[in-house]
Amino acid sequence: MDPANLTISPLRISTMVVTAHLGTTINLHKLLELFHERAIPLTWPGEGFLKVEYKPILHAKPDATPAELQKAKAKAKAQEKIIIGTCSRDELTKRKKSKNIFFNQSTLVVRRQYDTAKDGSPIYKEVNIKLFKNGGIQMTGIPSDTFAQETLQWLAKQLTLYSSPVLEGEAKPNRYSIQLINSDYQVNGNINREKLHEILINTYNLFSSFEATIYQGCDTKYYYNEAAPPDAVEGICPCGETLCVGNGDGTTLGQCKEITISPFHTGSIIITGARRFEQIYKAYVFINKILKAHSREIIKPFPETKVAKVSA
Repeated sequence: MDPANLTISPLRISTMVVTAHLGTTINLHKLLELFHERAIPLTWPGEGFLKVEYKPILHAKPDATPAELQKAKAKAKAQEKIIIGTCSRDELTKRKKSKNIFFNQSTLVVRRQYDTAKDGSPIYKEVNIKLFKNGGIQMTGIPSDTFAQETLQWLAKQLTLYSSPVLEGEAKPNRYSIQLINSDYQVNGNINREKLHEILINTYNLFSSFEATIYQGCDTKYYYNEAAPPDAVEGICPCGETLCVGNGDGTTLGQCKEITISPFHTGSIIITGARRFEQIYKAYVFINKILKAHSREIIKPFPETKVAKVSA
């Protein structure tokens, strides 16, 4: 495809994971007991709590020996998980039971208004919220930073409206942090992943892998680091002879943030793993420069759809 004909869509944030703290501890057992007071049915046309899952509570002495701790964990795992309510995902899919056990934690599924349709009707979003006994929170299924912060404040208020206190102190949400940003966008043609993979490795020296039988995308690693020297090659770890593992925050040498860029044959491109919007945008601009520079080699226009003629 000629570069002049290449069209690249804007970057879309598909989902985010954020963490925060309520500023106080929470009585998870009390929340389970009183959940019905704030719960709404799935068909209710409004905001509210849809579902709660009560995970096993781990009872162990602070000075418990390893053997005593293991016994307490086994006892907690033997407890049956309590589920009240349902959510859209439950109705649409047959979810498998999770093998991971998080002690002293419950999971809420809430419905919040995210936007308004052209006809004025509300657009809702279901958010999965992990609540920890110490007041910690993890939210998934978040479409924007603003929505996440508004949902955090809304949750803190809702938890104060029960007939008996659920929170063991005043709610003062804090420690808000974005842990993961996933995004995607589209180009107007099919991508030759094999050729792109070769170019990424041989021309740009990037970490890239492509095994169509395992993963359909061209799995490419982009290393983000604000402290990279001026002569550093963009996208490559600049941390010297000892390469970092990419689990840092991307602000200092030795602490690169690894971001995954996955172009697919369909022209869809996924960018995941960022913790800040500037990180994901840098990766977006970077891969687009490569797509434009090599569009004649790697991008083929979508085949024209033939319309069948109807005989009279």
